[in-house]
Amino acid sequence: MKSIRYSTLFHLQLIAILLILIGSVFLYKINREIIRSLILTDAVTGEQRFPTISAHDNHAIPNILIFTYSKNLLEAPTETLDVSEILHIRNIQKTISLHPTAQIRFLDDAACLRSISNVLGSQSKLLEYFSREGFGPFKADMCRGAALYETGGLYFDLDIHALMSVWSVLPKDTQFVVPKSSGGGRFEGFFQAFVGSVKSHPIWKLYLLGFEDIYENREHAPGAPGVIILWHSYLRLPPNFKEKSMIWQEERFNQTKFPSIAPPVGFGNCQYVVYMPSNNIVLFYSRIFGSRACNKK
Repeated sequence: MKSIRYSTLFHLQLIAILLILIGSVFLYKINREIIRSLILTDAVTGEQRFPTISAHDNHAIPNILIFTYSKNLLEAPTETLDVSEILHIRNIQKTISLHPTAQIRFLDDAACLRSISNVLGSQSKLLEYFSREGFGPFKADMCRGAALYETGGLYFDLDIHALMSVWSVLPKDTQFVVPKSSGGGRFEGFFQAFVGSVKSHPIWKLYLLGFEDIYENREHAPGAPGVIILWHSYLRLPPNFKEKSMIWQEERFNQTKFPSIAPPVGFGNCQYVVYMPSNNIVLFYSRIFGSRACNKK
């Protein structure tokens, strides 16, 4: 009996050790992927480096992060969320962790309507158009414009994957920042999955009124209207506003051009990044895998 008991104990200990080893390897692989995704290229030496989290330091753009969705994902009970929403929450939390001192504004549909009303007035037709719009991304297009006019700050789509703090690379006097989209010709525009501005920047009223023109058939925008409207609104700004603007670039990932970051996961729309043209530092993966526009390997 003793030998059987000792043998059983030995086998249990062996199984426990194997489970610990397997778990360690799994965690090691996860940590390697996290580290791999955070490595950037040093602008001077070209060597790999880890981005530091830089706090807001008297930047003209307020230290506010803005998100929008039909409901406030940061307050919703976990059991009410689907897999995609949980994926987006984790991505939002990472963005917040890179900007730890920021105020967070998460606008649901009701908050978006209040924001539009505050900016354009309670009689604005855009309130009706927003309420009737059934496509969430178009509602988010309108909401971000009103929210940024109200308070200023940095707006992030739920599925844009931030690799570093925006404050660590953004010049302090910048009043407007956005990447140029990868599209050209009649699809030329801004990739407004990320955009930042000071409070009451004039581009946002032009932008919101542009949506009224779209809904009332006075203007036409091929593809995603927000991309085109924001670009056209920028072109109408006086030169002094453009002088305080920072235009980054979205582009299809190229391992030769961006050798020090891991390729994005997935194909097609998944394979895009946002970088600074002045030094090729990549700030964002355009989309996380599993989101609406990036869900096919």
